[in-house]
Amino acid sequence: MIAFPNIKVFKVILACSCLFVFAGCEDKISISQQEYNNIVADLKVSEASDVDLPFTVTLQTEVLVDEIRYTLAVSDVDKKISNLKLLAYHDYPTQDVFPSIGIFDEPVNLEPDGEDKGVILVGYMPYNEEDIVYKLYISYEMDNNFYEVYWDSTN
Repeated sequence: MIAFPNIKVFKVILACSCLFVFAGCEDKISISQQEYNNIVADLKVSEASDVDLPFTVTLQTEVLVDEIRYTLAVSDVDKKISNLKLLAYHDYPTQDVFPSIGIFDEPVNLEPDGEDKGVILVGYMPYNEEDIVYKLYISYEMDNNFYEVYWDSTN
C-alpha cells in the first residue's frame, strides 16, 4: 500500500486525475457534423433568398405505400460552379438525417458542357397528408465569388 504523508496532496492528485478522465470522455463531434447541425438550424428559420440562381432547382414528391420520397435536383447550370454544397430539409418532424452533398463528402463541381451537369438529393419520410415545406441550402463558388443561398418550395 502506498502511504501519502500529506492527505491534501493525495486529494489534489485524485481530483486532477478525475478531471483528466472526464475531459477525455467528452463527446466530440466532427467539423462536418457541426457544419451539418448549423445548416439544419439555419434552414429551420430561413426564408428563401431573393436571387437569380445560375441553375434550376426542382422538387418532385412521390407517394409510396406508406412513405413519401422527395427528390430535389440541381440541374441546367448556366455557368461553371465549384465547391457546390447542398442540404435538403423539410419541416416534417423527424430524427432521420437529411440528404446532403459536399458536407460529409467532397463538394461537387458542375459545368454546362461538362460531364457533371446536375445533382440529385433523395429523402424519405412517413406518408401524411399535411402540407410539407421543403427547403434547400445551397453554397457554391462562381467567377471567384462565394454564394450561400436558401431555396424553399413555397416560391
